[in-house]
Order: sequence, then structure tokens, then C-alpha cells
Amino acid sequence: MLEIGFGITSLKKSLHCNYENELVERNKSIELQYGRSKYDTTYAHGFKVLSKKGNKYKIVVYFEDGRQREYDVLEKKFKDFVDKVYSWEYEQADRHNENETKRYKSRLKTA
Repeated sequence: MLEIGFGITSLKKSLHCNYENELVERNKSIELQYGRSKYDTTYAHGFKVLSKKGNKYKIVVYFEDGRQREYDVLEKKFKDFVDKVYSWEYEQADRHNENETKRYKSRLKTA
């Protein structure tokens, strides 16, 4: 995921059981800290690695509403973000969606 040219236009969807006992599919966004301050953050729906120069990655971030923007992200912050993305895509997403589906089915039985 750190290779130049790698990109994900959208992350795996997240299922949620809402208060009306409906199973709703939502777009997943993951926090990206692009600057040194804790306030220099955004929520990425997807990303693409454009280049690496020194200790910074130039990436394009895709947002839920279709917008996209380029950021220069410090290597450490970008690696933390990639770890979160990897964890969601390959470990957490399927488990989370399975748990929400079970919760939805159990709510239907009790209603």
C-alpha cells in the first residue's frame, strides 16, 4: 500500500443496525493526519499514492461526496494511516459486518 501508484477509490462498506431495526450500509472513512498538528486531520474514503520525496508522500485523498484533494503527508503519519486502512480492509470489515448482521437478526427475533 506504500508503493507509488497504489490506490483504493473506496474502502469496504460498513453495515450498521439502526434504531428502526434496519440494516444500513454506510461508506467507511478513516482518519488521516496530514500535518504535524492534531488539528491537521481529514477523513479519507480512499486514497492514491502519487510520489515520495524525502520523508513525505504526496497522495490524493478521495472523499465520500466525490471530491478529491492532494496532500503532502509525513511518512510516519502516512504509515499509521495505511496500517488503519489495512486493518479495516483485511481484518475488521468482515468481522464488523458479520457482528452487525447477527445483531440485526437477533433484534428481529425479539421484535
